[in-house]
Amino acid sequence: MTRTRLRWAAYLLVVGAAASGCTQTVPGTGEYFTSSIAVADARTEIKGLPGGKPTAVDTIAGNAVADIQQFWTDEFPKVFNGRSYRSPQGGFYSVDPDHAADVPCVSSPDDIRGNAFYCPSRDIVAWDRTNLLPSLRSQFGPFLVAMVLAHEWGHVVQNKSHADPKRTIVDETQADCYAGSWTRWALEGQAPHFPIQRTELDEALSGYLLFRDPVGSSARDQDAHGNGFDRISAFQEGFEQGPKHCTTFDNNRQFTETGFTSTEDQQRNGNLPLDDQTGSSGAAQPGAITLGKQDLNETWPTLYRKVYGSSFRVPAVTEHRAGQATTCAGSPVDKAVLYCAQSNTVYFDRSALRTVTEKVRGSDYAPMTLIGIGYAESAAAQAGRSIDGADGLRRAICLDGAYTRVVTDRSTAPSGTGGLILSPGDLDEAVEALLSFAGQDAYFGARSMAGFDRVQAFRQGFTDSRSCA
Repeated sequence: MTRTRLRWAAYLLVVGAAASGCTQTVPGTGEYFTSSIAVADARTEIKGLPGGKPTAVDTIAGNAVADIQQFWTDEFPKVFNGRSYRSPQGGFYSVDPDHAADVPCVSSPDDIRGNAFYCPSRDIVAWDRTNLLPSLRSQFGPFLVAMVLAHEWGHVVQNKSHADPKRTIVDETQADCYAGSWTRWALEGQAPHFPIQRTELDEALSGYLLFRDPVGSSARDQDAHGNGFDRISAFQEGFEQGPKHCTTFDNNRQFTETGFTSTEDQQRNGNLPLDDQTGSSGAAQPGAITLGKQDLNETWPTLYRKVYGSSFRVPAVTEHRAGQATTCAGSPVDKAVLYCAQSNTVYFDRSALRTVTEKVRGSDYAPMTLIGIGYAESAAAQAGRSIDGADGLRRAICLDGAYTRVVTDRSTAPSGTGGLILSPGDLDEAVEALLSFAGQDAYFGARSMAGFDRVQAFRQGFTDSRSCA
């Protein structure tokens, strides 16, 4: 069954099941609190523990299991017409793939390497305690471990609620939605073992991007799970609207994940060079910045009229370099991207954007997202809206999401439609730019806006451009 699969980086999370071994109640005291009130670790019964004793990640997993089950004990009857929630009857299993004995539901313990999964036929949840969970914890913090298990409980809920079979991508994003609803509950302070703050949620959300399909996968693929944008969108829908909303996911749900449409684009992994190039014939080949500036200038007049109902004055988009005496209203231009309302100019630092490209796997759309936010500030300012503070940044990001939707829709438009077309992976690059760069002082100044909220604003504009006004 595909409903139990979850991807982490290069790992394929296999439909799996229980490891045999000892049963042990996880004891101890908590070790990763964000508040001054310590809560004793949950007494979660976990099978397969080494020597009957939990590792550090097993303790985290046991706490997550307890909190997630508390949530579903309360919410399941509300969502599913009064029916009671039943814990997985087969239990919870911690597995070391190198030292496990017989493991039901998989042909070899090695199949569990890098995996966490729910097995409906045995009604169990299992995880790799030596590879997957320690890696997630060390790179993105303990809350990502909890989010991974919350996703797996999405599959538990699908099974317990007798949900109709769906396409794999629908099942997986529905489980993301359920995980998002639990995360909202935790952020509100109701999860005893995970009193998280927004900063921890941002860190974990960056890790959640790793669950996306490889670039170039199609939503029509039998085993598709969704690109990062689709999966985080589903997660945030659950966060925003609660678990009842997640039950509306069906095979009619629309996804943005698309395959490559040309060999050339596939060979580039969907990315243009950031800078202009000279071809083998000596002809100039415009890079992502040149093409992006041109498309912003051509697209925004129509988009602005749709959102604000009036004419748009195209801003200048000008490169500035560190050390140059460029000023805006008497102050130095010292940001990687800065909109100057006085001159209606978007300034950008090419060297800083090259760093973005390098950090986001050769991305072309991550730096263009950042320029696009500065460009959107021009639109907001011309409409008489404030571009200051967190609200100003939220509006600009929303408007850039609206612009990105226009570019995205061209991929399904009739042949000959002008303008840029997004490649597979571009929407994920936009999300990474929003999480990792748009909140930095070096870009738009410190605005006290969490990365999670920046992605929400982008999605809002992508869904409904007029809501940004």
